[in-house]
Amino acid sequence: MKDASCVQYDPEWWFPIEIGGSSTWSRTPEAMKAREICASCPAFDECREYSLRFDIIHGIWAGLDRHERYALQKKLGITPESFSLDYRPHMEYVVRKVADHG
Repeated sequence: MKDASCVQYDPEWWFPIEIGGSSTWSRTPEAMKAREICASCPAFDECREYSLRFDIIHGIWAGLDRHERYALQKKLGITPESFSLDYRPHMEYVVRKVADHG
C-alpha cells in the first residue's frame, strides 16, 4: 500500500483515541479528514479488502471505523482472520526460547 494517500499525513488521524467505548472517537475533525482522504485514495480497494479480511479492531481503514467494518463483514458474510494465526509459529518459537532460558 505504498501508494496510499495516508502515508503523507499524520497517522494519528487514522488512529484516534477511543475512550470508554464511545462512538464519537471516529467522528473527530481529524478522523473526518482521514475519511475524506480515504475516499479518494488510490489504495482504497486494497485497504478495504485488507481491513475486512483481518480482524482489525483499531483505527480507520478505507474510511471505516471498527463498528462499520464489523457491520460490513456481517452483511457480506465475511469471517475475519486473526493476525495471531499468521504469527503463531513465531510466537511459539519465542515462548520456547524464553522457557529454555528462563
